[in-house]
Amino acid sequence: MPYTVENTNDYTKKFQFHFEGLDTSPAVEKALKEKQKTAQMKGFRKGKVPLSLIKNLYGPAAEEKAVHSMVSTELAQALQKENLRPLGSPELKDLKYEEGLIKAFEAHVQYLPPFEVKDFSHLSFTQRPVSISEEEFQNEIKRHLEPHGQMKTIEDKNATLSEGQFAVINYRGIDENENPIESLKGEEYLVEIGPHTFGIPEGGQAMEGMKVGDKRDVTLGPPKTSSDDP
Repeated sequence: MPYTVENTNDYTKKFQFHFEGLDTSPAVEKALKEKQKTAQMKGFRKGKVPLSLIKNLYGPAAEEKAVHSMVSTELAQALQKENLRPLGSPELKDLKYEEGLIKAFEAHVQYLPPFEVKDFSHLSFTQRPVSISEEEFQNEIKRHLEPHGQMKTIEDKNATLSEGQFAVINYRGIDENENPIESLKGEEYLVEIGPHTFGIPEGGQAMEGMKVGDKRDVTLGPPKTSSDDP
């Protein structure tokens, strides 16, 4: 048996593997040849890059992958033989790897300990009734559907804006003396027509009924804050 097992606590075991030498070269060679089929390099046709160049470029990565794969395989076989169900990924330590040969490694494995389900047939349970209104049901459906919705352009130039639609607008703000307010200016700005467009209750209402190409002067109050009276 190439490994020993030691209990470190009630739900962790330490596996220590020792080998004369697990040869990784066949796995590395196979990985490099697979890479050669798709490799592209200036001066060579696809799939025709010399294997020696592939090895120089990808050899370390292929070797690391082969080591990890072989270590994982050995550990999986040991876990199956010991009839253990690991919890999460094992912690690998003290890998000894020399000249293409895996000599030893250690693995700490947390596992699901055996347990017995007691008889609970004498227990009884009461399910609490749950009820929702039709409005709550429809709102929940809408909440799930909205992230998957798609916007479609309305081709009818005479169509008017209504609540729930989106519009691309240009806007500019002016003060009571009709001086431009630079911070209130935008082009091709996407807004949803609703009760709180621009964060102002009357914002969406002011845009309802507009058509493509329409211009409208709208007088708006300041945005409502949580400290304002309802």
